[in-house]
Amino acid sequence: MRIVKWLDEHLEEALLIILLIILTCSSGIQVIMRYVFNNSLVWSEEISKYAFIWSGFLSIGYCIRKGLSIKIDALIQLLPQFLQKLFFGIGMAVLLALFIILTKASLLIVTQAIASGQTSPALHIPMGYIYCGPVIGFLLAIFRIVEIFVKWLFGRTPELHTKEEV
Repeated sequence: MRIVKWLDEHLEEALLIILLIILTCSSGIQVIMRYVFNNSLVWSEEISKYAFIWSGFLSIGYCIRKGLSIKIDALIQLLPQFLQKLFFGIGMAVLLALFIILTKASLLIVTQAIASGQTSPALHIPMGYIYCGPVIGFLLAIFRIVEIFVKWLFGRTPELHTKEEV
């Protein structure tokens, strides 16, 4: 049970740290190779690019979990508490619908990439693996939205602020 709790609280953070380490190391190696040894590596740019892309999509779930999504709080905080909760629920429902649509679209792209058999130029990684980044990121976002939505249904919404806090 502790493992599940840890994963719930830190999954995105752990994955993002791993991707940041990969991105930093491969970029650092490329800089050293290019400017010290006068020789560049073919694979380091590609792996840095894919780590950056994956980290961008995986960070969506992290931002949603932490309440860091783009929103306009100034006007909503002036409303009564029950309207704040209502708008919060509507916002979560809209985000959920958006990420469901994006997941379906990205799944289509992944299946097309797998069917084509296309691989990356330097590392020869099947592009279907690379294109799974958005799918996994959007699924994590859906999971986090559902998690927050369930808390909202039971009256626990940590993202809401009272008028006194503003």
